[in-house]
Amino acid sequence: MVEKAVVFLLMDGARGDIINRLLAQRQLPNLEKIIQNGTYSTITSTFPTATGPAHIPFFLGRYPGDCNIPGIRWMERARKTRTQSYTSPYGYLKGDGLNEDMGRFSKTIYEKFISASIFEPVSRGATKKIFAYGHFISHIFNTWTNFDRLGLDYTTHILRKKKFQLIVTLFASIDELSHRNGCMHHKVLRAYELFDNNIGKIQRLLEDQYEDYLFIITSDHGLTDTHTHIGLVKVLKLMGFSVRSYPLNIKNGHDLFVAESGNSMAHIYFEKGHTDHNKEKIKKKLSNIKGIDLILSKNGGIRINKGDQEAIIQQSENRYKYEMIRGDPLGLGSFSGEWLGENKWHEITFASNYPDSIVQIAQIFRSARSGDIIVTADNGYDLRTFEIPEHRASHGSLLKEHMNVPVILNKKIETGLLRTTDIYTLMNDYLEVI
Repeated sequence: MVEKAVVFLLMDGARGDIINRLLAQRQLPNLEKIIQNGTYSTITSTFPTATGPAHIPFFLGRYPGDCNIPGIRWMERARKTRTQSYTSPYGYLKGDGLNEDMGRFSKTIYEKFISASIFEPVSRGATKKIFAYGHFISHIFNTWTNFDRLGLDYTTHILRKKKFQLIVTLFASIDELSHRNGCMHHKVLRAYELFDNNIGKIQRLLEDQYEDYLFIITSDHGLTDTHTHIGLVKVLKLMGFSVRSYPLNIKNGHDLFVAESGNSMAHIYFEKGHTDHNKEKIKKKLSNIKGIDLILSKNGGIRINKGDQEAIIQQSENRYKYEMIRGDPLGLGSFSGEWLGENKWHEITFASNYPDSIVQIAQIFRSARSGDIIVTADNGYDLRTFEIPEHRASHGSLLKEHMNVPVILNKKIETGLLRTTDIYTLMNDYLEVI
């Protein structure tokens, strides 16, 4: 029987500004109670800001690019796998696919402690895993309230056993209902309130049964409302390229493969005919399309294009340099040409339109699976054309609305400027102290 535990709840897609609004309206009494005696802060997520890749920092303390996971879909250059021939977010993210494709670069936190993972796609090494197979049913029938209620039931059942040092549960309704309805829809706001009810039930159980516990509530990414679908695949086809993309991506051998994550971010891969001319042709075309934000590619460093602006990121060990070539696409001109460390760049960019952008752009290109070009969409836009049901909110980009996420702890902790990687450290340090 354990007397000390970490309970980690992930509110998929929860936004800090909406939590603040509901707190001000006294609609989240259980969160309010925890915040009064604990910590409430904003931390930065990772790129891409999408369910799956954005969870890796929590459980490995590493960025997704460093674990060779550049998104929820990609083209496998080295060998033919499920991610090259067919990628289903319900089979892949909700089963063991992500755990299999994640490189074994370090131990997950599950592997270090007696642990339970409920509906969480990153679960490698957990003592007990409960996969989210009901996710597909909820997607078809829009029964997300029932899905979260089931997650609560599993969580409370496992807590009562007092066998596990670490219990992790993913609650998906806020994200899924936001995609369907928009971020401020009454069904979404109700999902925040129902999540608060769930927190109250878990909190009371923890107070009754555990001598000491660390309660962590956070999100993996934010979302923004979407009014325009750019249709990246259609744009590339109109340029004369043959293109494949999810879900019609079974047959190989096209000019290009497009792999979206969260709909506001996409990798573009050259399958054949990869020439510098074609690469620059695509970048130039995309730079002139309204709603396209950043265009990233490798060429003597990492090139950042935004409209007619261009800069380059260089990395040397743990230091990075941002250098303007034409304009200032990230708005960091006063630091152009300076070699600075990860934490300094985090401090500089934290309040900018692109929090932690220098480090996050660099880390995704460290994955051998990253695309030849990476594209992100601006607020109000996404890169997809076809989606069932149609998405009215999107995520995946480096914009602050996607990158900034709330974190709530039941203990007073001096947070400073944290990334989601630091949640791993908080959990590990707490459980290692006997």
